[in-house]
Amino acid sequence: MIIRKAAEHDAMGIARVHVDSWKATYKGIIFDDYLEKISYEGRYDSWQKSLADKNQNTYVAVDVYDRIVGFASYGSNRSEKQRSRYQGELYAIYILNHYQQTGVGKELLKTVVENFLADNIESMSVWVLANNPSRSFYEHFGAKVIESIQINRGEQELEEISYGWEDLNQLLSNHYPTLSK
Repeated sequence: MIIRKAAEHDAMGIARVHVDSWKATYKGIIFDDYLEKISYEGRYDSWQKSLADKNQNTYVAVDVYDRIVGFASYGSNRSEKQRSRYQGELYAIYILNHYQQTGVGKELLKTVVENFLADNIESMSVWVLANNPSRSFYEHFGAKVIESIQINRGEQELEEISYGWEDLNQLLSNHYPTLSK
């Protein structure tokens, strides 16, 4: 598995992972009619725009055939309420089902953390649907619940939880000991 910075030509591969992950992860959590409307083409358009932005921070996990099997995107914390305590935000991390629990998520998270620390950003948050079975991933890596809010997806009210790490150096030393300072 190789982790590399995403390029504009990766938009469709990222879109496929995004859509397939959403449909697998959120089945039974988000209404089927909402999930059915999510398309590769729609996500491709938005990823094409995002990847053209030079300030976009996205990394992809690729297999030996250079197929994208996961991605992570991140940047400045978008929540004004959280920004003073959590400078960075992990916007998204998605991995195809077949590659989950193989270390791909751990490597993507490490890449995000290392990049934040290189930019002197020492804390971050992430938003996760409360019913997302993968939220234990963040708990495993020491994230603590910050807050929860209600969001709307289609015709559905859902709870979203924000997790945070106040010290990314601590995350590295606890989970990637050979990398810590």
